[in-house]
Order: sequence, then C-alpha cells, then structure tokens
Amino acid sequence: MRKVCIFLNKSLKKQFKKLSEAYEVLSNPEKRDVYDKYGLDGLKEGGGAGGNPMDVFSSFFGGGEK
Repeated sequence: MRKVCIFLNKSLKKQFKKLSEAYEVLSNPEKRDVYDKYGLDGLKEGGGAGGNPMDVFSSFFGGGEK
C-alpha cells in the first residue's frame, strides 16, 4: 500500500507542476499571446517557430487535436 501512495504522490506532483505552468502562461498576457501564435514550442524557444496550440493539452490529458 505504501508503494501505491508514493507513486500517487509523485504522479500528483507532476500533474500539479504541469497545471501550474499552464496557469502561468494563461494568466500572463504576453506569454499567452506567444502561446496563441506559436504554441508551446514558441514559449520554449522564446518567440515562435509555429506549432499546434493543442499540443499542450495532449501532454496534459493524452488527447488533443492532431
């Protein structure tokens, strides 16, 4: 049972981190503009190289548009 709790705790920490990063982007007008135009890759590269904005949702929820 302890191993299950440790696994769930790590999993929840990872998901919380992803949600926090998403909130940081969506609550900042400048970052949100870059994300809207260039997607997650644009944020990682500092400006924009295209990309599909739905990719971030697929990384969170395992779906998204492709």
